[in-house]
Amino acid sequence: MVHSKAAMFVDSLMYEGLAERVKGLLPLCVLDGLGVAIAGTQTETSKCAAAFVESEFNRGPATLLQTGAEVSLSGAAFGNVVAANALDADDGYRPAKGHPGAFLIMPALNCCQALGDRASGEELLCGIAAGYEVAMRAAVVTHRHYRHYHASGSWGATGTAALVGKLLGLDAEAMDWALGLGEYHAALSPIERCLTTPAMTKDGIAWGAHAGMCAALLAREGFTGNPSLFFDEEYADVHDDFGDRWRVLELYFKPCTCCRWAQPGVDGVLKVMAAHELEAAEIERIEFRTFAEAASLSHELPTNTEQAQYNIPWPLAAAAVCGTVGPEQVLPPAFDDPEIKRLARTVVTHVDEQIQQRFPAECLGEVVIHTRDGKEYDSGLMPARGDADRPLTRAELADKFVRLVTPVLGRDAAEELVELVAAIASPDGPQRLWVMLKPALLCRGGN
Repeated sequence: MVHSKAAMFVDSLMYEGLAERVKGLLPLCVLDGLGVAIAGTQTETSKCAAAFVESEFNRGPATLLQTGAEVSLSGAAFGNVVAANALDADDGYRPAKGHPGAFLIMPALNCCQALGDRASGEELLCGIAAGYEVAMRAAVVTHRHYRHYHASGSWGATGTAALVGKLLGLDAEAMDWALGLGEYHAALSPIERCLTTPAMTKDGIAWGAHAGMCAALLAREGFTGNPSLFFDEEYADVHDDFGDRWRVLELYFKPCTCCRWAQPGVDGVLKVMAAHELEAAEIERIEFRTFAEAASLSHELPTNTEQAQYNIPWPLAAAAVCGTVGPEQVLPPAFDDPEIKRLARTVVTHVDEQIQQRFPAECLGEVVIHTRDGKEYDSGLMPARGDADRPLTRAELADKFVRLVTPVLGRDAAEELVELVAAIASPDGPQRLWVMLKPALLCRGGN
């Protein structure tokens, strides 16, 4: 029987076969994915999802981050993944224009939780590696195949299926069923509708992860799926390099809790203000030169988290006033801040053709700040920090984790989790993580 190269890659992948740079990066992926998920439990989006999951998927071996409740694996794949994407601070892949890590980290941790001693830290990381490599290629293939910009749920389901199938020990035949099922039932959500009118639908990630989890569980029972696009030779250039090109090394990590497309503007504002020792009160207006996709984000004053994230003026103004764009700037009561609202109303966005030509390979922007005394200050062309060629350091990622998790679980717990994730590759790494994390969640949930 002929199997796809994706299925054969996942089936044969061993931790020992991972590139050393990949082995070093994967715990950082876990740290970032877990941190944004825990922080995301503060959002109304996440709370709604948790209530739904506890009502409809309320018995099982997996822990729900929002409350510490025990739910099914498919329910956890929905609820925890909503949390992972809720603050829009999760990792991303430039060619996908989306977020692979949100589909992978929490489903992987929950699967290992359910498997108990049968899942080691190395097996966890191997499964995550398989999920990233499949998801990131599925993203490229899906965008090319449908020739329309669909949400991350359209391809992330395939990555979740690969990850879960690997952890469950599916052979190549069952893996192809899982990949086909995940792709067939994926959330082909039209993302542009959410960019122009932001809502809790966001990037289709929750339904994609749920579909991918169910796909692997169904394939384990012998439920067959259609051949995935990984069988299509039209896309051979994408799936011929499994094991040679490690796409996970091309990830970006986000320093801010807003759409990636706004982040060059955030950095531009911070650069200008630091260089010229400006205060927000001195600013008359802000110009932002960018690409058309970023310019299409909402310019309305937000009244909720999603509107604040899929927005250009709000994060730029928040950066000017607060010196950062974190959870506090995209959660209530920030939307009532009079100075952020004043500055947001002054932001003007222009599409720059040179910047447009370099997207999506690069995410660039340029800020010009006009002060009340008639001066202009230009940031110059700004890339988005955290790309593979401008990576955040380990220390910066650890600091991001602590900043995100401390308001939820406390600083001591946040710092302990950093240490546990650093040792996640140990034989009992995943279980040690849950031994510490679940009581902390239950304590938080009862407050």
